[in-house]
Amino acid sequence: MMALHLLDMERDDILKSGNACDHKSIEYDNTEDADDVGGTDNAGDYELEADSSDDCDDCLLDSRIRAKHGEHVIDFQKAHRALVKLICSSEVLPEHVEHGPYRDLMDMICPNFKIDLKLVKSDCLKLYMEEKARVKLIMGNMEGQISLSVDVLKYRVMCLKGHFVDDHWNLRKWVLNFRLIRQCESLADAILMCLKDLDIEGKISTLTLVTDDGEEDEIVEKVKKKVQEKKSFQLNGQLFRVNCCAAMFNLMVKDAFEEISTITHKLYELSWSKSMFPLWYITTSKLKNALQLESMGEFSSQTVRDNYDVPSRDEWKKVEGVCRLVDSTYKIAKVLFETKYPTANIYLYNLQELLTVLTQESVGSCSFTSEVAKKMLARLDTYCKEAFMVLAVASVMDPRLKMQYIEYLCSKCEGGDDGARTVLVLDAIHKLYDVYLKQDLEREDSITDSNSDDSEEEFPRGLEQGLCDPLWLPEYKQFIQINGQSPKSDLDWYLEEPVVPWSQDFNALKWWRAESPKYPVLSKMARVFLAIPLSVATSYEAYYTEQRPADREVVSCGMDLMNALMCTRSWLKKPGGKEAAGKEAAREFLG
Repeated sequence: MMALHLLDMERDDILKSGNACDHKSIEYDNTEDADDVGGTDNAGDYELEADSSDDCDDCLLDSRIRAKHGEHVIDFQKAHRALVKLICSSEVLPEHVEHGPYRDLMDMICPNFKIDLKLVKSDCLKLYMEEKARVKLIMGNMEGQISLSVDVLKYRVMCLKGHFVDDHWNLRKWVLNFRLIRQCESLADAILMCLKDLDIEGKISTLTLVTDDGEEDEIVEKVKKKVQEKKSFQLNGQLFRVNCCAAMFNLMVKDAFEEISTITHKLYELSWSKSMFPLWYITTSKLKNALQLESMGEFSSQTVRDNYDVPSRDEWKKVEGVCRLVDSTYKIAKVLFETKYPTANIYLYNLQELLTVLTQESVGSCSFTSEVAKKMLARLDTYCKEAFMVLAVASVMDPRLKMQYIEYLCSKCEGGDDGARTVLVLDAIHKLYDVYLKQDLEREDSITDSNSDDSEEEFPRGLEQGLCDPLWLPEYKQFIQINGQSPKSDLDWYLEEPVVPWSQDFNALKWWRAESPKYPVLSKMARVFLAIPLSVATSYEAYYTEQRPADREVVSCGMDLMNALMCTRSWLKKPGGKEAAGKEAAREFLG
């Protein structure tokens, strides 16, 4: 209904600016339409002019309505194009504009604007192809790399997204392919087909993947092998696979809920509806409501106890302990998954906070809660160890943290290997930086070579051939290497400078955009690592305890249109989000 609201607002603005009560004179370029309007009760309020054409089709795409005093023009062809853009950039589907409130609004704004649903769908596909060419050009020409995330929804619907920071330091999360994976088709082949189609195989840096069939290893290796044919991986590819943080959170919470499954069954019979959304934060909320009702004595009457299996006092304590653990998890999950476009730098310190809370619960709670906390802690600890290098490098790209936070973190580790882990991270960062430095120098050399080709012939080649290096030059170079001091890189300057004061609402991308001239090479590295998706799903979708369903209405549009709509919705998204895109389309519709 958002698009309907936006169209309504735009219409109100036009009416206010044109003093609708003055009954503007309106000019129609179609005779048939003019006759229709002239036959109404307000015929005397309109001045009609017509340019009839026998070739004009039913959609009247060449017709125009002009408000004389405001020179406001509604071009039907442009209006049709704007309607297509509205559908491709918002939650509006083609079927929505043919009937119901959207059609009523169209009739009110412009009664003569006819909607051909078949033509609308066809033009949505055309717009998709136009935008696909633009997207392909942007991703092909940008200096940065692209991180992939793959989510497999119910009924084997694949959602493949590309995550990157563009040249204006905007974090992009573009749907690259949204399609049904047939039974005879592998997920890896579907991913590679899309990458080849967009010609971005040589730009892929990481892959975050969640499937429901346990084939992640095979899929990752197949994609990795193909990408490796086009490029060399950093750190020998050890950073290519990224485990999904939201999936790990779901497993932690499932472990906790499993410990009270028999009690939960009693609560279903006692006070809960049989139908529940598979979102774990909703389950927690219902458990807390049940605890509140119990504290108010709602389940203590003899009638209730005679008819239901009411949990015992010890069981209520178990529910309370699990709620406390899951609540602590949810607080961190909200920061990670409900932040708009979360960059990778926020993950490590938030996960460490959750580790601290669960560790305290594992040693300071009752035996039952302590055991549950230990199980959750084991999963979280395993995830942090497996993803440590990606988490650490992304954290160093946060000027509030840098290497100081890694050193602090490693100093708290048990086992005495804190120094070794710090050295490992610092060594990895220097190796990564060297790769970006080499690429930058090669890019500069190629530009220099292309610029020098034109002027090369201006100088006689004979003079060049007669020149040779002086005999003392090798000895002089050796002297410089021994006694000279290498200039500091922007990585050295960055790590040596003090950390930025802590701010909870700090925007890493905004900081790097401002400081990129100071750190020309390191900023390119920051663009890549800050864009890595540590979670396939964000917002409320991150709390699903089972495979997420695809939008039924979108899927019902058919394979091609489904893919077109899901892709263009992400490609056409403006900085202001869906509302900004919808409002722009509404303005275009109204001319």
